[in-house]
Amino acid sequence: MDKSAQCAPAPMVRYINLAEHKDLAVHWLDQCETFIILQEYVEFMADAATATNPRFFLTGQPGIGKSAGAVYFLFRLLSSGQSVFFIPERHYFLYFSKAGVHIVKGDNVMDYRQIRDAIRHSWVLIDIDGPAEYFPGRWINMARGLIWTSSPMARRMHHFTKQFSAAPWYMKPWSLEEIAVMTKLNKKDPQDVLARLAITGPIARSIFGLGAPDLSELSDTSVIDGIIKNALAHWDFFNFAYEDVIYEGNEASHDIFLIQPLEVWDKSEKPSFRRKVCSFDFLSGFIANRTVELAEWHGKDVRRQLAQAFDSPTLRPAAGKLVENMIHRAFMYKKIGVPAAFGGGPVKAELELIGDAQDFLLETHVLDQCESRPLYLRPHSGDFAVVNAILITKSVLCPISSSLTTWNVHVVKSLLQILARLATNNLDIDSLNLVYCFVGTDEDCVKKVVRDVNINLLAIRARPHTLEVAQLSPVDLTRLSKLEVEGFMLDTEKGLIPT
Repeated sequence: MDKSAQCAPAPMVRYINLAEHKDLAVHWLDQCETFIILQEYVEFMADAATATNPRFFLTGQPGIGKSAGAVYFLFRLLSSGQSVFFIPERHYFLYFSKAGVHIVKGDNVMDYRQIRDAIRHSWVLIDIDGPAEYFPGRWINMARGLIWTSSPMARRMHHFTKQFSAAPWYMKPWSLEEIAVMTKLNKKDPQDVLARLAITGPIARSIFGLGAPDLSELSDTSVIDGIIKNALAHWDFFNFAYEDVIYEGNEASHDIFLIQPLEVWDKSEKPSFRRKVCSFDFLSGFIANRTVELAEWHGKDVRRQLAQAFDSPTLRPAAGKLVENMIHRAFMYKKIGVPAAFGGGPVKAELELIGDAQDFLLETHVLDQCESRPLYLRPHSGDFAVVNAILITKSVLCPISSSLTTWNVHVVKSLLQILARLATNNLDIDSLNLVYCFVGTDEDCVKKVVRDVNINLLAIRARPHTLEVAQLSPVDLTRLSKLEVEGFMLDTEKGLIPT
């Protein structure tokens, strides 16, 4: 299957054709002819509409569409009959009302008697990054609703949330479906989009922006290597992520790390997001791989830092991706063999899994690769929360977790979905032993996770109704019954060593 198959449009993604609705175009936005209505925008407005005190600091990764979101919020509020004060720059604002649009220069609405009374019945939208010390006057607190879209800056966010009892709301980056629809509607080259996605991650500005760098410039490792070296120069690499991105708003850090809301599972075992808390991941596997390579060149020991990062839900995604890249480098570049228990020998082929965990495709027709084993499969997307990679030998299918994710019903169901999807890609997985492997750099941590997971697995097998057994096929139940769990230490020179 060609990679371009990923770019088929998803019917649930909505958009506005700006070529047909020129009155909705906003000149200061770096946009194409299509305005994609991100699901994030819809979910945020649903939260804002039901809030008793609608005051929000909407933040997230630079370049994912927060300013476009502010414009969408403006459209939605105006369509519902609300008046709105919109502040796109520091020294002027626009007042939208039934009487029309007023453009007012200056910093303080209280200087203008004819409109200051209207603030109590209006919403205020602020779309300003700028210096962290910028802050509008206290007059904005009189508004009926208040939204500020900004890059993550702890000083600004803390001041804003404290002064006005506002809630932080971390925004997710674009989904693969939204990127696919944007690609098709704007007649972008799918191969170019996929190449950019692999380097920069799901950042719309780098993929679709009118001023986006050339692909050759993005592929030049000298710039990103300099940023990574600066990060590695810090005593704690992961604290560099947290402190520089959040506290200093350091744009260079945003070239390495992806900021997104923290994913959790509620009591019904369904994934959800804590919008007030962020987590960190590498922007892409490319950047994580460069980090691993440079860390080795500079003799930087990241094991201690990884152990600390795994203790933090905020940093665990980035730590897990870094370990997976260390595994990949050991197998594919150093040609270290797979564990003897799995048949030994070097990995002979590598393939990407394109899409999310429920409907991914292999990057090429796998029949030609089935005999090339051991085979290493890598998710193209960051949505494979329970599996960071998959190793297939002639006797074993081995989903690998380098994020050391603790298990619950959701994790098991997601794993079964991935296995079912692999089977639809012409892989005869049921003739293989099934071993779920936890791989890490701290032996005690790996042993604890394996012990806890085996206990949970026994409990789930004893009570399969917790997996909504009516929805599981006999094949799923068989796979669950044969599943084994093992732990491995990663040695960058020796490979995977059983714990």
